[in-house]
Amino acid sequence: MGPLDGINVLDLGGVLSVPYAATLLAELGADVIKVESRDGDQLRGNHPMHCGMSAMYYNANRGKRGIVLDLKSDEGIRAVHALIAKADVVMENWRPGVAERLGLGFDELRARHPALITASVRGFGSAGPYAGQRVYDPIIQGVSSMASTQDEDTPQLVTNLLPDKLTSMSLAQGILAALVQRGRTGRGDHVEVTMLDTAISFLWPDMMQADTFVDAPPPAGKVERNTRVAQILRAGDGKWLICTATTNSQWAQLCRTIGQPEWIEKFPGLDDRREARTTINDQLTAMFQDSTRDQVLTLFSDADIPCGPLNTVEEMLTDPQVQANDVIREVERPGLGIVREPAPHVRIGTEPWQPTRLGAPRLGEHTEEVLAELGLNVS
Repeated sequence: MGPLDGINVLDLGGVLSVPYAATLLAELGADVIKVESRDGDQLRGNHPMHCGMSAMYYNANRGKRGIVLDLKSDEGIRAVHALIAKADVVMENWRPGVAERLGLGFDELRARHPALITASVRGFGSAGPYAGQRVYDPIIQGVSSMASTQDEDTPQLVTNLLPDKLTSMSLAQGILAALVQRGRTGRGDHVEVTMLDTAISFLWPDMMQADTFVDAPPPAGKVERNTRVAQILRAGDGKWLICTATTNSQWAQLCRTIGQPEWIEKFPGLDDRREARTTINDQLTAMFQDSTRDQVLTLFSDADIPCGPLNTVEEMLTDPQVQANDVIREVERPGLGIVREPAPHVRIGTEPWQPTRLGAPRLGEHTEEVLAELGLNVS
């Protein structure tokens, strides 16, 4: 039982943005049915795999029942309309115009089912010069300027599918808001999230500081968009840690703790420390070549200096704080053995979280079951 228990969600999406959003709703208790073609979702071919299951597909589709329908056939369209009649939410991330060509235009669906919430993800938008183009996460990183605002002098992609996942979270947020609104009005509505808009909005609070005030004088010289002053250090045992001093008082405390009080005046302001971060990093690293990471972290932590281990993935899995948060469970899944699954990033209530009842579906695993529930013949 979760807060979305009794909410029926139809996932018509593919790859990551819509499927992962649907998984977030499943974690909150929604009954999610994922519709795929006979070829299956593109992610099913991603490696690594185990027992025929792609890890990425699994992670993006936990907690769902999966069926195969041919939406270009009369039988497939009849089945999907039967599913829509039972659904509270229908989600897709097709290119603009595809839903209408399939006879699944969302305006028409809501006219037939006034309480239905429809939801779409668009790469660039529903209109504009790029609207019809095929788009994936790296393209959005480029167009949004995300790739040009990293630390490097040359553009660099963020090394994970950040716009895709941000869009998933934004879509789930929009759907939850639409459910609340329906609770007040009794009517559904359409939720649209654009990957490009989401990426730009995500960048805005910190990366757009130099461009916020239109009437301000233009900055002199190169615009410094890196707002970080964190120090990444390698201790004498070869392990990495990270620390930061955001305020002047924290910086003074750090300088006194490491026996360098003259640094307080040498790098007095945040901009000074940001500009000299490489020099500060190198000198801090040299200071602690005879210390282990744990010794350095204890020194900083006892002085109330923000710090933590810079974990590898393997270290993160066994980090005592990660374990205390119970953020990762090892779950027995039929046909796959033990599978690691993360907790919902939003937890409601104080009860310990439980993994979803279902893992990720095999291709067409629940087709017969779902069609039988609809009273349709299973061919």
